[in-house]
Amino acid sequence: MFKAQSRLCVILALLVAAPLAAAPLVGSFGLSPTGAAINGTDMSDSTIFTPVSAVFPTAQTGDYILLPTGSIGVGGAIFTANMASFSVNYAGFGEFSATSGLILVQTPSVLRVLYSGIFTPEIGGPIASAGFDPTPASVLVNLTQVGPGAASYEGVLSSPPAEIPEPGSFALAGAAIWGLVILRTRANARARQAR
Repeated sequence: MFKAQSRLCVILALLVAAPLAAAPLVGSFGLSPTGAAINGTDMSDSTIFTPVSAVFPTAQTGDYILLPTGSIGVGGAIFTANMASFSVNYAGFGEFSATSGLILVQTPSVLRVLYSGIFTPEIGGPIASAGFDPTPASVLVNLTQVGPGAASYEGVLSSPPAEIPEPGSFALAGAAIWGLVILRTRANARARQAR
């Protein structure tokens, strides 16, 4: 009986002494500056896209409701020559830092970029205090040119991160669609010959 009680005491002591693991964040929020300045004549020849105001969070969901709507975010600039330089910091709450980025679309009027990285809650802030760990996240940014040197700027940070499709997946899907078009064309040709 004494051995069983001793084992139980040891197990309870280990459980109490073991640090509790924090949880990853799950949710999303919008990134909303008032617009962006561009360094080219249009979106296709620009390489630097700089928010013209603070990057305010909007439409917070999930665990990101701890980030107040009035929070002032600093950063959000896009440098196409260094995609991993993207970051947005909300003082007292946390920071998203990109580890990689992929330009999904770049035309004369539109730029769409998907960043992968980590959202790190600020130590002592409400997100970290609520028990959340640094979490893999993604940021999808859409910019649309609205005038000379100016663009609208919208973004969404998501945890878990959005998947970045591999180029091979696009090629495979394109080949499948092309194959279906050829099969349909041949079927139509046979049907016309049978008439």
